[in-house]
Amino acid sequence: MVQGIIFYTDNKIDSTIVQKHILKAGLPIVSTSLKPINFGKNIVVEGQRSYPTMVKQIITALENSEADNIFFCEHDVLYHKSHFDFTPLKDNIFYYNDNVWRWWIGSDTLIRHDRMLPLSMMCANREFALEHYKMRQRKIDEWGLDHFRSREPRLA
Repeated sequence: MVQGIIFYTDNKIDSTIVQKHILKAGLPIVSTSLKPINFGKNIVVEGQRSYPTMVKQIITALENSEADNIFFCEHDVLYHKSHFDFTPLKDNIFYYNDNVWRWWIGSDTLIRHDRMLPLSMMCANREFALEHYKMRQRKIDEWGLDHFRSREPRLA
C-alpha cells in the first residue's frame, strides 16, 4: 500500500513551517491552493475561500494522487512525523488521529478535547474518500449551499 498526502490551502497564511514538517514524512504530496505554491505537485483551484471550494480542492487533490491511502493535511496544523506512520486497516473507514491540541497564537493556553476529530487529522483510502467527497459536492450543488461560507455548513 502506497501512502500519500493531500495538502489544501486558501493561501491566507504562510504555511512554510507546516510544509517543512510535512516533508519529513517523505511521502508523495499533491497540494491544491487558490494561488500557486511550491509544495509537492501543486494544482491551483479557482474559487474563493469557502467550504464548497475546499471540497473542490480535496476532490482535485484526490483525483491527482496515485497513493492508495491519503493523509489529509491543512495549512494551519503542525504535524509530527509520527502522524504519518499509520496505515489504515480497512478501505471503508475514515481514520482520525485524535491526539489534537489547539493553541491560540500569542497566548499561553493549550486546549484539548476528547474525540476532537478534525478533517485535518484524517487518513483514509483514496478511492473511498474520493467517492465520499464527490457525494458531498453533489449535495452542495443540489442544495445550493452558500458558496462563500468559510466554515462547513451544518448540513454537511
